Amino acid sequence: MKNIIKFVLIFFVFILSLLAYLYFTDKKDSCLDTGICSEGMEINTQYGKIMVDEENCIKYHWKWNKDKQWCDFRIQKN
Repeated sequence: MKNIIKFVLIFFVFILSLLAYLYFTDKKDSCLDTGICSEGMEINTQYGKIMVDEENCIKYHWKWNKDKQWCDFRIQKN
């Protein structure tokens, strides 16, 4: 019985830790690491600070994904 209680507690702590990690992961760090940033984020680029949105993404010739609402700064359209 004690082993079952220990297992349930460990499992519960694991699940809470996983959820906390997923919820509190900084999206800006992910954005800077991958070059793909969600709409509404403010980032510093070679053009200065900009708000990530469709208009700015297209204005600076990056690739905008309408379905996912993010801008891919790695792909420069000419």
